[in-house]
Amino acid sequence: MKQDSEEIKNKITHYDILIIFLFFVGSFFEPGHPDIVSFGATIVLSVLMSIVLMIDVYLIRKVANQEKIYQEKLPLSKPQKFLIFGLLVYFVVLYAINGNIQSLLELFKESPKMILSCTMVALGAGFFEEYLFRGYLVNLTQRILNRFKIQHNRLIIISISTSLAFSALHLLNLSVYPSSLAVYQQVFYAFGSGLLFMIFRVLTNSILVVAVAHFLFDWQSTITGNLPVSPWSDILLTFLPLIVIAIVWLVSLDKTIEQKQIVESKP
Repeated sequence: MKQDSEEIKNKITHYDILIIFLFFVGSFFEPGHPDIVSFGATIVLSVLMSIVLMIDVYLIRKVANQEKIYQEKLPLSKPQKFLIFGLLVYFVVLYAINGNIQSLLELFKESPKMILSCTMVALGAGFFEEYLFRGYLVNLTQRILNRFKIQHNRLIIISISTSLAFSALHLLNLSVYPSSLAVYQQVFYAFGSGLLFMIFRVLTNSILVVAVAHFLFDWQSTITGNLPVSPWSDILLTFLPLIVIAIVWLVSLDKTIEQKQIVESKP
């Protein structure tokens, strides 16, 4: 009887379908075209997006054990703490050199319509994407691993698979932006960003913290414009070390979790 109950938990339910449906509905309501949409329409779209977002977050928290992956705080070794400090510094430096601060300051010089539009698009990206990928898909991957009784290397499997899914989502931008090269570059650095956000997710045992960080990173005046194209050398130099360090840290933590027998919250 208990085994049957666990099997039901590991299956796809109506909640799973609704969560994914609401993600795309919410993305549709994002007021991402301030140049062609009126201020009134921007307000209406913002309200609709906010309603869908709140429902989606509620359902994901319900499915994903109120955001908890582990039942206890993870014990980190000194090398693991050192790498985490380095990744935090990386995130802050990237935020600064990416021009986010200047772009955010410039945003508040724009019209109220532009401010609202950019804020809601950043909010949608931060919260819809994080609650779907670092919340729902983490939980779904846990259930799939449980179904196939995979107990080893779970964290790295979950992290890479959800980051690849997050990366692949950005291929949809091929139909939005004129430069396919810019989209392919976005797909690459989205994978690195996904690993970084997954690390923050594991450390804080919270989706909300990661969603806010993602929102702040995207909150700028250029978010509704075209994607810039950069030399591949710059992209690789910036994000390849991040990917390598993130994978090394996740593999190391996976071993710690198995050695210390840290228990996952039941998905």
